[in-house]
Amino acid sequence: MIKKLLITFFILLNFVYAQSSSDDLTQQIWADYNPQLDLSEKYTLYGSLGARTIIPHSWTKLYFKAAVRFASEPLFKIFNKSQTQLHGGLSVYFISNEDTSNQIELRPFQGYKISWPHLERLRFTHFLKLEERFIFTIGEDDFSFDLIA
Repeated sequence: MIKKLLITFFILLNFVYAQSSSDDLTQQIWADYNPQLDLSEKYTLYGSLGARTIIPHSWTKLYFKAAVRFASEPLFKIFNKSQTQLHGGLSVYFISNEDTSNQIELRPFQGYKISWPHLERLRFTHFLKLEERFIFTIGEDDFSFDLIA
């Protein structure tokens, strides 16, 4: 029964359009690899490696992210039964543009993750992440740092 439903779903998927069918549309291809290594009970090293592109070609983005996660104690006493984690890491992006200069982007980040409240069958997870972006254009000698909101 499930096999028939899946086959029907994929056949009907070919007749459904979520966007215009004109020639000005693009397709995106994303490929990611996300390894994780538990160093101890409290520390985990994780990251990702990937590539993204648009067809017809207008840009290609290659990236690498390395981060560490620390299972910490709750910061406030009202969260005693909650699970908390501290995150920190760095992402490096290389963006190859067809019409403009290529760029290298550095993104250091910090984060705090908490799972609270704990109900009998339901748990909410909140993640506060602060990420800075430093963009360097290849071929330009002067760099400027701006605050972009």
